[in-house]
Amino acid sequence: MVFLVGGARAPTPIAYSILSASRRNASRAGQYGFYLTLENLGFVAGSFVGGFLYTLDPTIVFYATLALFSALAVLATLGFSRKRWANYLGVKSEKGSIG
Repeated sequence: MVFLVGGARAPTPIAYSILSASRRNASRAGQYGFYLTLENLGFVAGSFVGGFLYTLDPTIVFYATLALFSALAVLATLGFSRKRWANYLGVKSEKGSIG
């Protein structure tokens, strides 16, 4: 159980790295604070929506999770393939952008 709970914090170093490289003129403390605020709001909203769906039918939560993870996998695949094609074609990304 500890592994599952700790897994929620696994992408945090990657997010911090992206934040520090994405906007050079803003303060890092403000960026991290904004990121953590949104992350915690996501935990609260996810718990609220998950509890609401569970009261309707407990299996809906699993179907919703499957649908959201599938959508995330498609978006990640499209993002990776777009970057690969941009590198292949020699298209340079804008300065300061991540993708």
